[in-house]
Amino acid sequence: MADNAESEQETVLLEQFSNKLMVAIEKADGGLASVLSKTIKDKMGGFQPIANLNSELDRKEPLNRWLKANNISDDDGKIVQGLEELLKSNMTVGNMNGLIALPPWIPAGLLKYILLAPRSLQLEDLETMKTTVFQQDSFFVTGTQLSEFAWLVRGKPQGDEDSVFQKVQDALQANSSLSERYQLFYLNDPSPMSPEELSMAAVPDPKPVFLVVSKNIRPPQPLWSFYGLSLTTLIGTLFTSYTYGIGTFALNMDFVKRIENGDISVAEQPIPVVLGIFAIQIIHDLGHLITSRRLGQKFALPIFLPSPMIGAFGSVTRLLNFPKSRRALFDFATSGPLAGTLASIAALAAGFLITASASPESLATFPVVPASLFHNSFLAGVISVFTAPTVITADISSAVPVHPLAIAGLSGLIANALNFMPMGQLDGGRAALAGFGRRSASVLSLLTLLLQAIIGFSQPYSILFYWGVLVVFFQRPLEMPIQDEITPLDEKRSIALYLGYLLTVFVLLPFPNFV
Repeated sequence: MADNAESEQETVLLEQFSNKLMVAIEKADGGLASVLSKTIKDKMGGFQPIANLNSELDRKEPLNRWLKANNISDDDGKIVQGLEELLKSNMTVGNMNGLIALPPWIPAGLLKYILLAPRSLQLEDLETMKTTVFQQDSFFVTGTQLSEFAWLVRGKPQGDEDSVFQKVQDALQANSSLSERYQLFYLNDPSPMSPEELSMAAVPDPKPVFLVVSKNIRPPQPLWSFYGLSLTTLIGTLFTSYTYGIGTFALNMDFVKRIENGDISVAEQPIPVVLGIFAIQIIHDLGHLITSRRLGQKFALPIFLPSPMIGAFGSVTRLLNFPKSRRALFDFATSGPLAGTLASIAALAAGFLITASASPESLATFPVVPASLFHNSFLAGVISVFTAPTVITADISSAVPVHPLAIAGLSGLIANALNFMPMGQLDGGRAALAGFGRRSASVLSLLTLLLQAIIGFSQPYSILFYWGVLVVFFQRPLEMPIQDEITPLDEKRSIALYLGYLLTVFVLLPFPNFV
């Protein structure tokens, strides 16, 4: 009888554990809750003794499924290990009621960084923060929620709402003991809404809250293998740029005849195209670098994106620390495309002007491309109208000689426009996050991907199709959390954002054929 009573008690405790697990993490990571619940109930044929439960949870597949569903990378397995240790460390009868679960108010985008870092929150520090950091003239505290991972501080912003985060941050920095161990995130309340709120005709907007986390929490730093990847992609992009450059000479009869005659010196002719493409890419990355020095924003070496269609798709950069504010992220995100686009326009215009004034002898040494090439961009067509009208007015089925700078300029113009599309972690996606906030940026990113998919599948050989595939697999999730996600952009930056997207549309729209 005693054994039966103990078994019944254990069954009840396990039922309580399963229910607590579901309730505690369903909103933040419902996939994990449901998979683990199924593991306990279905795979094991009902509730079993806790000792057996531990061995079942050693299986990593359920945790890996959840990470994959939430677009969280765990190449080294540290996140799965952290989750397993967290769950297994609390699976004893003695501490079942004190089970530590993942709080539903920790944003999913921050969760992977929290699980990888040691936690060192001291409760007495929170009491100090309430009086010295969260002050009555900045953020009046009305309530807190605590866990070993983070503290959620609710309250009412005071005074100028655009300066709330800066006031609180300055107060934290004034206390060296606290600023060395803690960092703040100012964001919309990530707590799941109550049934009452969901049933309202107009769902209320989430209120701003502060999240206090350990200073140990930071994005993963690159390993040595990352530098090898950067070098490999650089070599790959040099190769595709060179082959693209060769392709631009395919209609140059003199070039073809010299190849047929075994003249290897023609291998030098595509080099100006390659140098032009890379010069524009370097200017793009220098824009990011110069701005990052001013903002204190760290980023890894660029990963270059080879493209046989235009030589290079540009590059992607991984952030190595949390952006300080939406304005800082906007400045960093737009600096590269702005510099690269201006350089591309200058190269394109210069190439057209040289072409228009070149002698027949010089034209014979230029790349020869279909006239339709410059109809792929409305902006390129407009520039040609004012600098080299014979290029854009030629029959689209004819071939036209153009200076290598014009080829490089068109390639750079398209690459920078593609990178400024409002999707995921592209420069344009980061700018959208800074300009519209996380929720709106997520919707805009999805809509842009869908539009791109429609265009891509209707024209399966278009550049948008290949670019869309690349973004879906490597750049789709939004950027990491911003320390101040509440304070919006100022008016000038907001106008610049819309103008940037308008310019992107003008670049990617085709120029009409009037001939």
